[in-house]
Amino acid sequence: YMKPVEMNIKELSLVSDNISAPDDEKREAYKIYEKMFSWLRAHGAKIGDIYLNLGSRTGRGVHVLCDVAIGWELLRIPEKLLLTLKIAKSTPLADKIKKSGYEVRSEQTFMALYLLEQLQDKDSFWRWYLRTLPQGKT
Repeated sequence: YMKPVEMNIKELSLVSDNISAPDDEKREAYKIYEKMFSWLRAHGAKIGDIYLNLGSRTGRGVHVLCDVAIGWELLRIPEKLLLTLKIAKSTPLADKIKKSGYEVRSEQTFMALYLLEQLQDKDSFWRWYLRTLPQGKT
């Protein structure tokens, strides 16, 4: 049974004591994730019995709310919501690079350029996903 995303928003542990951030940051993180989940739902994503925890050692994590049976679908993300190298290589900027004859060292260059381009676009299709990525230098 896959619950609509909005039913999981109330179950997300985004605003918890485990988040080591000022209260304003907790509220802002919750708003961003809420918008991302609305975006996911609007494009066909389904989320089962899982929740997000922003207090994990890596900064965020997905956890289950119950025991999970083999074959149980916890999360379904439609292909159109997958940010792939194929998408990154099919942009006008990528076409210009390919036509220029310049050989990139790695195909991931196209992804990096695409992400930089999308981060600059306030109306980017990916904006709510991109806003959930860790900020700062790592």
